[in-house]
Amino acid sequence: MASGSRIWQAVKRRVNIWRLRRWAKRQGYVRNTTSNIERWDDPHTGEWRLKIKREGSTRPGLQPGSRVPRADARIGKGTYINPLTGQTGKNVGTHIPLA
Repeated sequence: MASGSRIWQAVKRRVNIWRLRRWAKRQGYVRNTTSNIERWDDPHTGEWRLKIKREGSTRPGLQPGSRVPRADARIGKGTYINPLTGQTGKNVGTHIPLA
């Protein structure tokens, strides 16, 4: 059963990444190919609006949410959004789990 769960998590992660990319494109954001993570920027300001981190970090001292694949999204400086739910606020648009 564990392997079935891993498969489901992988599928869910791919679907959520697709949904996040679709949201970014609909907002008119452009993919920044100079970043080492997947990043979408506002073409007018150059500020990032979506970061997709496919791998969890293994550095010591990080929050548990940083150790899993995740995304961060914002609609302005300091204004965060969860594109998967539409909720806004500082704590909803950071460390969005991908699976």
